[in-house]
Formats: sequence, structure tokens, C-alpha cells
Amino acid sequence: MKNLFKVAVLMMPFGVSQANIDSVPITQLEERQGVVYELYDDQPFTGRAVSRFFDGTIRSEVYFKDGLKNGVEKTWFQNGALRKSFEYREGERHGEWTSWDENQRVLFHRNYDKGIRSF
Repeated sequence: MKNLFKVAVLMMPFGVSQANIDSVPITQLEERQGVVYELYDDQPFTGRAVSRFFDGTIRSEVYFKDGLKNGVEKTWFQNGALRKSFEYREGERHGEWTSWDENQRVLFHRNYDKGIRSF
């Protein structure tokens, strides 16, 4: 669980369209037996969680549905450049996974279908 959130804390959006969506700080979530909950809550978390750089800009965002990652998880560099974009469906890798360096060169690009890497 802690590793999940260490990674998530490194990610946040710099985008405009997502910036005003209600969200929860990623530090207010915890994983219990593979399912994510808000602290002190007994219902699996559904919504958007973010982490921020010290200046307040979003470092990462991740969406959850019923306590599982569901949707696009994004991480940005502090300069606003996209660092990674990973897609999930019901907690499994599903869709495109791409990672870039600070100069926006693609480090890797993969596709997944229901958790299985497709070529």
C-alpha cells in the first residue's frame, strides 16, 4: 500500500480541464487488502485523488471506482510536462501506458487488455 501511494504522490496534473474537479489528497487514502479507502471510512473510495508539488500545482492524479484504480493515472514533471499516463479498468492495467522523459521523449509505450500486455 505504501508503495502505491509513494508512486501516486509523484504524479499530478498540470492540465486545466481537470484542475477544478473535486479531489482528495492522496495522503488521505489507504489501501486495505488491495482496495483503497479514505482514512477512517469503511466504504471503498470512488473519486479523484491528487498529490501536489510544494507550489500547489498538481504532481499526480488517479481515479478510483469502488476502491480500485479506474481511468487514467497521470504524473507530471514540475515544469508541467507529462511524465506518465497509465490507463486502468477495475484495478487492472487496461489501455495505453506511456512514460516520457523531461524532454518529452517516449521512454516506453505499451498496451494492455484486461491486465495482459498486448503487442
